[in-house]
Amino acid sequence: MIGIDFGTTNSTVAAVSTAGEVRFASYTTNNGDAKSGADPLFRSALYFPDPEIVEADTPYVYLGREAVEHYEAAPESGRLIKSLKTFLTAETINTRIHGKEWTLDALLALLVRQLVKFSESALGKLEGPIVIGRPVNFVHQRGPADEERALGRIRAAFAKAGINDISFEYEPIAAAYTYEATLDHDEVVLVGDFGGGTSDFSVVQVGPRSKSKAASERVLARGGLGIAGDVLDGRVLYHAACPLLGLGRQCRNSLTGAVSDVPRWFYSHLSDPARHFMLREPKSLALLGRCLSEAQDERTKRQLENFETVVVEGLSYQLFHRASYTKAEISTAAQTDFAFDWDTLRLKTPVQKSAFERWIAPDVVKIMQVVDDMLGAASLKLADIDRVFLTGGSAQVPLIRQAFVRKFGDEKIARLQGFFTSVAEGLARRAQQLATPP
Repeated sequence: MIGIDFGTTNSTVAAVSTAGEVRFASYTTNNGDAKSGADPLFRSALYFPDPEIVEADTPYVYLGREAVEHYEAAPESGRLIKSLKTFLTAETINTRIHGKEWTLDALLALLVRQLVKFSESALGKLEGPIVIGRPVNFVHQRGPADEERALGRIRAAFAKAGINDISFEYEPIAAAYTYEATLDHDEVVLVGDFGGGTSDFSVVQVGPRSKSKAASERVLARGGLGIAGDVLDGRVLYHAACPLLGLGRQCRNSLTGAVSDVPRWFYSHLSDPARHFMLREPKSLALLGRCLSEAQDERTKRQLENFETVVVEGLSYQLFHRASYTKAEISTAAQTDFAFDWDTLRLKTPVQKSAFERWIAPDVVKIMQVVDDMLGAASLKLADIDRVFLTGGSAQVPLIRQAFVRKFGDEKIARLQGFFTSVAEGLARRAQQLATPP
């Protein structure tokens, strides 16, 4: 009985025994360095070394944690692919990697095969029931056709990995099953799952008596939106780092004398891991070169030279990773530094907690609006909610947590560990329910 939390940033696989014992797959790199079972996260990433640069016996692709490790060691020597889940609703999407055209479906299949392979090395054969998590709404989902396209792509990817019989469960509902395992009484719980690409919410009846109900009867409300960890990290990168790389600066056309801003989409792309690669396309590089040649002053020129270094050397992921680290630091401190040091490129600027909260405040408003809309659509009052269970990395951001405290009261916020594994555990527990006759 298996639960698979196939995530935008990380994926986690859990198995549950008939006795209810939960085990997580732990990751081991090819060189034998075991990653602790306390950190059972498979990075949802691929790294393709450039065959023109690397040695002849280098693998054509690295996956998971190794993909990130090799990219961070030599970003200029290959192409990192991540956040594939963000594109699941797209009708068609291809990308060219070192002269070869890749479809999204092919990249997904490659990633999922490795996820299944490493999971089976830790847990044994992945056998049913197998339940895979899904967001309430996929990123850029506009209707049923987009939803079915995304689910179809996930089914196809796992089928190519040898797993054909799967069920789907909403990720926040899965997290509710994890919380339910700690209860000796019934509750109505609101679950918020803050992932890398989406934030998803459900109101679920949980507890000993609720277990006898059908899953459809237990779910009272659902909602979600495409604002989550990646967006919050991007806010840090955009507001803290991008002003050091030319954001807000101007260029003067040498022929007409006209002054214009450096294109802001340079920096919105840099702040979005799903669009990093677009900065290295020929048209983007040509425009950057023109801006650099028309820099209005020496400060603008230096900053654009640094931005060019980021793009050409492929440092965007490292910058994004540093933004994520800064987000985590500023969640527990009044001030920290966004600091990045790579060869000749050195960026450093202070980040105030108050500034960070100002940057993400509109996003938190949108998150809470989805919660209000969900409760309203189900005719649920705040008093109907017994407990609020927040999971996922960004659930630890104080401004988000405070918004839920203000709405529901501090006494209703559950205090549990397992921010990154509760969904996978809940999916496995759902698989256990499917395997148990009513």
